[in-house]
Amino acid sequence: MVAGGLRRSEVRIRPVLFLVFLLPFLPGFGCAYYRSFRAYYNTFYNARKLFDQAEEERLRSPDGVISRSAIALYDQAIRKASKVVAFYPQSGLVDDSLFLIGLAFYRKGDHSKAVKNFEELERNFPDSKFIRRSRYWQALCYWEMERYEKASEILNGLAEGTHDLSDDALFSLGKMAYERGSYPEALEQFNALVSRFPKSDLVIKAYFEIGETYLALEQFDDAIKAFQKAAKTSGREVGFRAKLKIGECLEGSGRFKEALDLYRGLLDGEGSHRPEPEVVLRMADCYARLMEIDRALEGYRKVAEDYPKTRYAAQAYYQMGMIYQRTLDSLSLAKDYFNKARSEDPRGSFSAKAEARSEEIDKLESYRKAKTDSPDTAFLLAELYLFDLSQPDSALTEYKRILDQFPGSKFAPKAAYAIGWIFENVMEDSMEARGYFEKVLKEYPESPYAEDVRRRLGVNDPARKLRSAPGPTR
Repeated sequence: MVAGGLRRSEVRIRPVLFLVFLLPFLPGFGCAYYRSFRAYYNTFYNARKLFDQAEEERLRSPDGVISRSAIALYDQAIRKASKVVAFYPQSGLVDDSLFLIGLAFYRKGDHSKAVKNFEELERNFPDSKFIRRSRYWQALCYWEMERYEKASEILNGLAEGTHDLSDDALFSLGKMAYERGSYPEALEQFNALVSRFPKSDLVIKAYFEIGETYLALEQFDDAIKAFQKAAKTSGREVGFRAKLKIGECLEGSGRFKEALDLYRGLLDGEGSHRPEPEVVLRMADCYARLMEIDRALEGYRKVAEDYPKTRYAAQAYYQMGMIYQRTLDSLSLAKDYFNKARSEDPRGSFSAKAEARSEEIDKLESYRKAKTDSPDTAFLLAELYLFDLSQPDSALTEYKRILDQFPGSKFAPKAAYAIGWIFENVMEDSMEARGYFEKVLKEYPESPYAEDVRRRLGVNDPARKLRSAPGPTR
């Protein structure tokens, strides 16, 4: 999930800082009280300083993972702020401290403790200026705890009216709906934000999320319109990301040449802004889909050479491996590239994918070396091609070999059924599929696959009545 950052000042400090210097000069102000004031103010000030340091370190994390040092800083902030609550309960900074403690627990991922502190703030300081913000962060905690109804109840309450958190609440409702796959609801919330709060700094993000939602629905034209709005109304970085998303929509709708034109424009117009390996990778993907294999490989190689030991290099080597495996039919080279992908970014997502592909190639090679006149081996090969390697043509070859060479084996009925399924669902050839389904009924009527074929074709089982009739009696 994406929980809102601290977009507005969350804890007051400046007014209190002014009083630190003013109070000693007020008539009748005792030194003992001043020392007490300084003690709890300094304690809170240090808590806030530690919290800010933790936030800075969290924001520096490229993958959003909170480091141990950041967690340690949050813990120190919690301890400092807890002293204000425990030892200075009459001070004017207890509600500030409770709010800060709740935020720190939220950042650490301890959402139940965060909720307790936010609830304590509401219970003891019903007139605090932190009440709405406390409710908002409670909702985010319930969201993280997968208590969606409770989170929605709070956020819907906050979304009413036009106060300073109404737009945040609508945005979070949209994100929560998107995360749960409730795309129409997500669109409703994001569009409500745009229409009700056109000057909100969340409008750009809302357009972006509208685009993401339409993209998930594969409504590519609507997604493009939303991303275009995000690109027009945002700064250079967000605009660049929005244009990349437009390219993704074009690819999703099969408009690879248009996507290529867009990516070329990004390289030409924004190449001085920052190097963009992602754009080169996208272009290589388009060339691969257009079967311009040499240009695709050239793009992947450029990224791998220019950005070594990065996730971009790992992705480039992985995609090269896929080309050599699926298109160029060179398993040895494919495995070499998959191994390179693993070494470039060992902890990245493409490393795990590459490892799985290498294992599949090992299986494939072992099956090919095994006894060729075995229906077991042919069946394992077919399953590997179909489900692991996504090569239905090769799977068809093996399934047909089972029917031709081993028609009496236990694998034959499943092979006939699988061929029918591939023709119907992958090749979209219903006539060819029906021929193989009928083959199951004709030659393997007692197999478990025959019953499914009968349901699929709407054919009655002539032996059903005979099987269900009572046995002979004396």
